[in-house]
Amino acid sequence: MIEQIGGNSLAYVLLDATVKGVLVLALAAGVSRILSRGPASVRHLVWSLALCAVLVLPALTLLVPSWSVPGLSRVAPAETPAVEAGTEQVAPRARETGSARIPPAKARAERPGRFSVAAQSIATAGGGSAGESGVATILEDEPARLSLSGWLALAWLAGALIALAGIIAGLARTWCIARRARTVTGGVLSGATAELAAECGLARPVTVLQCDGKCMPMTWGVIRPRILLPSGAATWPDALLRAVLRHELAHVRRFDYLTQLLARLACAVYWFNPLVWIAARQLRIERELACDDQVLRAGSRASDYAGFLMEIALSMRPRPLTSLATVAMARPSQLGGRLRAVLDSKRSRGSLNPRIAALFILGAALVVLPIAAAAPGQGATVSDDTGSNATVSDDTGSDDTVSSEAARGEAVSELRGAVAGTGVAERAAFAPEIVARSVRSSRTASRAAAALCDWDARGGSTSTWMEGDDDELQVKISKDDCELEIDLSGEITFSADETDIVALSSGGELEIEEKEGRSSRRIKIEADGSGNLERRWWVDGREQAYDDEARAWLGDMILVLFRRVGYQATERAERILARDGVDGLLQEISYISSDHTAGRYFAVLLSQGDLDPETVRRVVRQAGEDIQSDYELARLLIEVAENQPLDESVQIAYLEAAGSIDSDYEQRRVLSAILKRENLSPQVGRSMLQASSDISSDYELASLLVELVEAGFVTDEMTGDFFRAVGTIDSDYEMRRVIDAALKHGQPSQRFLEMALETAQEISSDYELAQLLVDVADMYPMDRQIPASYLAAAGSISSDFELSRVLAKLMERGDLSPASLAAVLELATEISSDHEMSGLLKTVARSYGLDDRTRGAFFRAADDIDSDFELAAVLSTVVTSDWVTEADVEAVLESALEISSDHEMATLLVEVAGRHSVDGRLRPAYMRAVETVDSRYQRERVMTAAFGEEA
Repeated sequence: MIEQIGGNSLAYVLLDATVKGVLVLALAAGVSRILSRGPASVRHLVWSLALCAVLVLPALTLLVPSWSVPGLSRVAPAETPAVEAGTEQVAPRARETGSARIPPAKARAERPGRFSVAAQSIATAGGGSAGESGVATILEDEPARLSLSGWLALAWLAGALIALAGIIAGLARTWCIARRARTVTGGVLSGATAELAAECGLARPVTVLQCDGKCMPMTWGVIRPRILLPSGAATWPDALLRAVLRHELAHVRRFDYLTQLLARLACAVYWFNPLVWIAARQLRIERELACDDQVLRAGSRASDYAGFLMEIALSMRPRPLTSLATVAMARPSQLGGRLRAVLDSKRSRGSLNPRIAALFILGAALVVLPIAAAAPGQGATVSDDTGSNATVSDDTGSDDTVSSEAARGEAVSELRGAVAGTGVAERAAFAPEIVARSVRSSRTASRAAAALCDWDARGGSTSTWMEGDDDELQVKISKDDCELEIDLSGEITFSADETDIVALSSGGELEIEEKEGRSSRRIKIEADGSGNLERRWWVDGREQAYDDEARAWLGDMILVLFRRVGYQATERAERILARDGVDGLLQEISYISSDHTAGRYFAVLLSQGDLDPETVRRVVRQAGEDIQSDYELARLLIEVAENQPLDESVQIAYLEAAGSIDSDYEQRRVLSAILKRENLSPQVGRSMLQASSDISSDYELASLLVELVEAGFVTDEMTGDFFRAVGTIDSDYEMRRVIDAALKHGQPSQRFLEMALETAQEISSDYELAQLLVDVADMYPMDRQIPASYLAAAGSISSDFELSRVLAKLMERGDLSPASLAAVLELATEISSDHEMSGLLKTVARSYGLDDRTRGAFFRAADDIDSDFELAAVLSTVVTSDWVTEADVEAVLESALEISSDHEMATLLVEVAGRHSVDGRLRPAYMRAVETVDSRYQRERVMTAAFGEEA
């Protein structure tokens, strides 16, 4: 764990201070043990000094000059990352793939891409494996995570805040008690306090407060101390009152409130260390014993005072939370040990002599300062696999070297590992790239130890601020506990190998400063009027001669200026491309940790007009691995989609890179861009459909699916994949939009229509579902029966208006079979609105008519109408229709029995009598209806219409 933390991070400082604090507390425990029969005041001083030392250890560790302790790295973290046997720590660090090292890929390549599996199916569907098509499978690593030191820092912060919250709550509680308590300004309590304060030599004014009830005597405050007593303290016996006041005044005189707060703070900072809590507890014990000794030295009898303590501890209770921010006189949990100590006549009860206190403080400083300054010894030499040695130096000034033989051995080993198991042709193509990469790694490794921080490493918490341009530039970079400032004015000319500055424009200046904890490096280069360069070099704030170490450090900082800041990015990329070709430029991009800078280098490569598909594929794959920024990666991929050749291998790489984008918006933009190209593999659409469910944004997913439809990728073979993707959309509007677009794009097949209807049942919005069903009703083949899926979807609509709209749309087609019409009428019984039901049934009556298969369903639906007006209107429509038969009229008369309004019933019956003869078969049904009319006037009107005046 210690090796993984490394550096002067917050986690390192805490762990370092914890290890050293254990040593300090162990020494304090040993001294306290030796003084076990001595005065409690001396032991209290020992524990106070120990806890104060533990509290200031982190600051002392950063402030005092360090000294190296060989072997300390076994128990304390080193300030530089540990070097493991068999490896070289170089910058930039490489990760291993197989037996060959490749440049570090960024976090997006370290998780499975959305299209990784699907894209590989393109090559397989094309008739060969990925290897046969010249496409190598991407090796994806684990996703970037918060560093171990970051997690430890967060855990520490959470615990510290909880502990500090307790202290703050105690202070707030004490403040409330002080506001509610009464201040004693005279009488017995005030006089006794003043007398006893003068007796013990206390010069600070003490305020005495009285609470309501039996509160525990306690004290708090440093500059203006307060003593809290219960309400009945003035009536106590004189011996008890004086014992209590002497005890509390002893706390005030000894500044016990301050030492307790410091102990509480130490517990908050080191909440994870049980030894600190034990030390704080021991401090409280010795504090009370020292004050008890003060009371006994003043003349109180031990037996009487023990009784007082027992009485106060058992009859009074401290207020909640006050123990965190006050010094209480007696607690039941501490009573047993205190009583034994009070009654022990052999104990030493001497006071703390100022000279003895000064000697202890001086001794503590002489012990704590060297412990705080101790640093782990470094300079261990390790061997690599070739037998050559790599030396990592400590802070004593030894040179940082990496054997050139080791570098060459690494290159050879890497080349051998890379070509192992490959074909002859592949080895011939791959070898130059590996050799170039290994040489570049060797060159970087030779300067690896110069910089304080690894600015090329991915991950960590990094922030960059830049202002100006290439001629006037200010840069500030923070990464974890590292800081880098660059201030540049004027034009710079670099050496051919870009490791030094050979010229600055007249009056130009470059200043670079790197800091990590207590360590710092700074260089300042100025050009005089003649163009001569003056170089000044500082190490840890001390100016030194400009030497090889300074040159190596400047070389590393120039790389940071190029790679992270992006200085002269376009010009440098063009130089590298002209000098080292495509391989060299891609190799350099792999070391660039800034996504924006890497994008500018990629842009230079893509601006070349003669790129072959293989080069484009390599660019796309490396960009997908190296670029973390969704925006930067999307911009690059869109550039590829719009301007570069896209053969099958490029399409595979393109989908892989797109799948690593987290942003739904950027991913959809990237996929939309490639869909605009012609001659795409049919499997591109299938791959997108199979993996598009990973897009969480309903809008972006719906937009992509619509574009796939419009691009013609949603064929009958892909219908299942398409609707599985549609089914993942939560938004009713977006789901309807996608299905609607698919239905309107060409003539949908029967299978497509049925799957659309099944998927539509997932739409919960009545409006959206109704709108979709209305659209489907327009395009469904007229010679086919309405499928059950359509009726099931319609049946899920709860809105009477929307359901009637859907059913009315079906009826408006005019081609429903009797069976379909009967099904529609059965579904209409779900409509509870009389108005909507009436309108729907009147449409049936006008457009279709009734027969033996539909008559029963029609009148069952009519019977659900509660409104006399609406029911009469429906029945009137049937009666006045041209197709009506005697059986229909008889059914109308049976249904009319539900009408309770005399007016509506009479009007309907008059209409029946006017159009049909009510003699014979219809007469019984007609007369049953007449009998329901209560109004004599309406009954006469009905009978006259049916049978004339003689009725």
